[in-house]
Amino acid sequence: MIGDQLCHLQLRLCLRQLRLLLGNLRLDLLQTRLQIRHVTNKEGLYQACAASIYDSTRQFFDHSMNQIRQALDEQASHEVLQSLLENQLCLTLEFLMTNQHAQRRRLFIMQDTAGNGPGGHPDETLVHHRKQQMLLLNRLVAALCGMDPEDPVVRIRTLSLQGQVGVFYTFRQPTMNMLGWEQVDAERLAIISRALIDNMRILLQGWRVPANPAEPSNTTLA
Repeated sequence: MIGDQLCHLQLRLCLRQLRLLLGNLRLDLLQTRLQIRHVTNKEGLYQACAASIYDSTRQFFDHSMNQIRQALDEQASHEVLQSLLENQLCLTLEFLMTNQHAQRRRLFIMQDTAGNGPGGHPDETLVHHRKQQMLLLNRLVAALCGMDPEDPVVRIRTLSLQGQVGVFYTFRQPTMNMLGWEQVDAERLAIISRALIDNMRILLQGWRVPANPAEPSNTTLA
């Protein structure tokens, strides 16, 4: 009896800590998951939080990812594909920079990615979601480059494009200090988006393999 009470108290304290960490991020869904799972330990609580983060992220990006998938399947034009990639970049910045729970969620995700969860390894649901999202973006970058998605160079390029967004999320405070900003409002978000889109366009132009082999390739190193 005493052991059960202590376990319940410990879970309440853990939930309170996670509330402080995650804010009110899908807290209603989290509570529902806790009831469904009949959570009785820290690991179950951790998994419920990870599932809540997955749900909120998937719902935010579902539409844009489905648009990318459909455009690739229909072999849409280069202009359409590039517009979708630029839109995805802007959506990612919006999700990471302006979402009121983003920074609290960041701490949870960074700890999970580092394998500091109860099981000593990243949550499988979050890992699977990130992998599927990256594979789709990799297909998109490959199509824009005119290259094979399995080419390691394409995967490196996809990671590099994602990385220019991630620096504003992972290293938010040093980045804000460098820019002399305390927060990111709509105007500043537009500045960041414009700069990163310009970077991406220059990179994609240089990476694109010409359809006609007789044309000079921009990817050739001097």
